[in-house]
Amino acid sequence: MKYLFSFFIVLLFVDGLSAQNKNTPAFEPANTFAVVIGISNYENESINLNYANRDAQVFADYLQSKAGGSVPLENIRLLLDTNATTAAIYNALNWVRDKCDLNKIENEGKPALVYFYFSGHGDVETDTKANLGFLISFNTPPNNYLNNAIRIEDLNYYAHTMSVDLDANVIMITDACRSGKLAGSNNKGSFLVGKELSAAKEKEIRIASCNPNELSNEDERWGGGRGVFSYYLITGLKGLADKNNDNFVTLNEIKHYVDSCIATDQVLKESKLKQTPVLEGSQQFKLASVNKEELLETSRSLIVKSQPQSDHAIFFDLLKNNDKLESVKFDQLDKLPEKEIPFA
Repeated sequence: MKYLFSFFIVLLFVDGLSAQNKNTPAFEPANTFAVVIGISNYENESINLNYANRDAQVFADYLQSKAGGSVPLENIRLLLDTNATTAAIYNALNWVRDKCDLNKIENEGKPALVYFYFSGHGDVETDTKANLGFLISFNTPPNNYLNNAIRIEDLNYYAHTMSVDLDANVIMITDACRSGKLAGSNNKGSFLVGKELSAAKEKEIRIASCNPNELSNEDERWGGGRGVFSYYLITGLKGLADKNNDNFVTLNEIKHYVDSCIATDQVLKESKLKQTPVLEGSQQFKLASVNKEELLETSRSLIVKSQPQSDHAIFFDLLKNNDKLESVKFDQLDKLPEKEIPFA
């Protein structure tokens, strides 16, 4: 079992939480910034992982796609393997905080969306009663985390600074063993009081891939080699989680989608593994807007069969797996080319 710790904090821009029409994006690319980190190959080779760096690369690619908001490449700082040192990660956190600060000055009324995504190892020190949580950077020495790794408390300080002082909406997403702690009161309630605490709660969303002391799992059978939570999170954000077909993916929808996928995943069942995602925040928060072309491509990529099937067979398999017959809009399907109907 790999102790995969994929952690990505999303400081998510939405221009207010008011209702948007179907043609309005969930956020604006120019105000979006990302720190994306993935470490499979560590300086301490004994803890190497298989797919953490690939999860990070896929997430960065998603952000640059239409489904991910077409985030400009210059707005993304991607740190993989040897480039993801402790110093480099803290420098990236300072960079993204400064971007939020500058954005507040230049674009008042349009808060920044900042993604911080970490895929790699995480651990909790047991030398003190505090049991502090850490992200393990490329050059973190074994069992020597203080001042040599990324403190979870520091990440929370950055998140609170950007959400309260710089008006960003914050989402912390943790694909990690022991990740349930990051979504709980241990890491939110003690830092802010009164008005500031209220503001942080409204602007911060936290998602953890599993309960405390559970493991996040990776396997080659998820997308050719991925972490299971990252795999389903990306497919959900690309539109498969859009249950009410309003062209947006909300926190509530991604919760139900990921819960359902992980609960029924055959790889986890065969290996007798359990993983329980934890999500906190405004359930109607719009995480993504749906791009129909990429949704179609994502639907196609998920149909993996050992023998070729007819379009009709695929169509009914999809209905059986998703139980969405009542939501099929046949008048709209009738306008599509025949080969597109099963996937649409």
